[in-house]
Amino acid sequence: MRDTWTLRPLCFGEFPAFEKSLFTYGRNAGEKIPAPITGWLLQAGERAILVDTGPSAPEAAKRWHYPIQRTAEQVPATLLRAAGVDPERLSLVILTHLHWDHCYNLESFPGARFVVQAEELRAAVDPIPTAAAMRSGFRVSFRRGSRFSTAWRWCEAIATSHRGSGPCCCPGTRRACRAWWWPRLPAGI
Repeated sequence: MRDTWTLRPLCFGEFPAFEKSLFTYGRNAGEKIPAPITGWLLQAGERAILVDTGPSAPEAAKRWHYPIQRTAEQVPATLLRAAGVDPERLSLVILTHLHWDHCYNLESFPGARFVVQAEELRAAVDPIPTAAAMRSGFRVSFRRGSRFSTAWRWCEAIATSHRGSGPCCCPGTRRACRAWWWPRLPAGI
């Protein structure tokens, strides 16, 4: 009998005053709302997959991006432990895109393979000049030799660090929202 997969939403913190018009296609400009910073945990028996790894620490977010609020219980590794998953033994993390509020905390998952869209990784490593200007202060650190799946082909991380996307730019997700569409997981997951 096959295991049943469960999908658990995770709250990595909150934007206390997020611009509502970013969620409503330009309507309600100037109105601020609280907005959760979310990720997902998929579980089936002993298997677990994390989708997104949450934002930077609140201090860095305040300096470089939008202010966030996060309790100690909302730190991604703590959330996984509360769900019965050892973050150091997690084998797969899917990054929907490389915005600062979705792809920090990678060092908390040393045994994980990271899946990211090929165009998203390319744009983060070698951004166009206008996108690079929006990324000031944002760094995502990868261990040399970290394994990434891009378009389901494995590649090795070629640098110890690179710049990621800023709050206004999401390379690779504007065309048909490809970052949210995962056709199938690689065999053996």
